[in-house]
Amino acid sequence: MAMQGDPLIRRARLSDAHAITELLAQLGYPDEIANVSARLERLDARQDTGVLVVEINGQVTAVAAYQLVDLLERREPQCRSAAFRLSSCALTHAGAVSRAG
Repeated sequence: MAMQGDPLIRRARLSDAHAITELLAQLGYPDEIANVSARLERLDARQDTGVLVVEINGQVTAVAAYQLVDLLERREPQCRSAAFRLSSCALTHAGAVSRAG
């Protein structure tokens, strides 16, 4: 069980769309919350994709998207990361954790 302030990795929810939109803008992909919400719904309905977030103290601080891809030369599907962004809050938290450890 995560303690207060511990990072929690979980599947993204529609309610995360605002925070994800901000993180994507920091990556250079500005968009509207409604568009990101629609893509989250579309991706969530698929079996071969997913969007994960990191939550610290109830705030979404990072996002990662992935997709499983079948390749001709591989027996098993491969996982491709599609987007990854940490907020400055997550970077500050990571620095504090590494200094404490």
